[in-house]
Amino acid sequence: MVEVDLLPRWYPVLLRRRRRLMLQAWATGVLVVILVGVLVWRRANEEASQVELASLVEQRRMTDAQLSELVVEEAGLDGLIRRAQLVSRMGLPLEVSRVLGMVDAAMSEDISLTTLDVRLEEQRLPGRNSQHATVRRMRFTLVGYTENSKNATDFSSRLQGQPLLREVKVGTVRATAILDRPVVLFEMTFHVDLAPGGGAFSEVRAAS
Repeated sequence: MVEVDLLPRWYPVLLRRRRRLMLQAWATGVLVVILVGVLVWRRANEEASQVELASLVEQRRMTDAQLSELVVEEAGLDGLIRRAQLVSRMGLPLEVSRVLGMVDAAMSEDISLTTLDVRLEEQRLPGRNSQHATVRRMRFTLVGYTENSKNATDFSSRLQGQPLLREVKVGTVRATAILDRPVVLFEMTFHVDLAPGGGAFSEVRAAS
């Protein structure tokens, strides 16, 4: 018996083309899904990198700010040490370390000193010819900064409570900024009388 093929010749070709189109469609779909996944993964990596970069930039900014503050404080400390060494080499009857100790004890944590100036002053009393006719004293000038003017006022009040320190005064007080941080810059002066015979601290030693 002879098998008769009633299908037209173009039908198998159509079926092959259909299968090919379906395979191409599936392959295209898989490729699109892979590309979308790669794009989403790259986007997530970029966002994570940006967040990490922003965190590193903020850490660097904070580190630079802390470094600048340390440089300022170190410069102020070096100035204090140089002043103290200078006064010590002058051989004056004054225990400068005790004065600095009083200043340090009166300072709060919100105050930072940047400059300490120490000068020797002499004043001749009129109408006297004795060896004690000249009054000598050491004048101290402090420059520093704090968060508000009240801290400077409280610092001055604590210094005024020291019996050895005379004429404690707050001079220039002005608002400024250090690394975009608002602060108050202040200047404070006081002096210590030098006793003609026993040194500046004779009355303190006698009282103790």
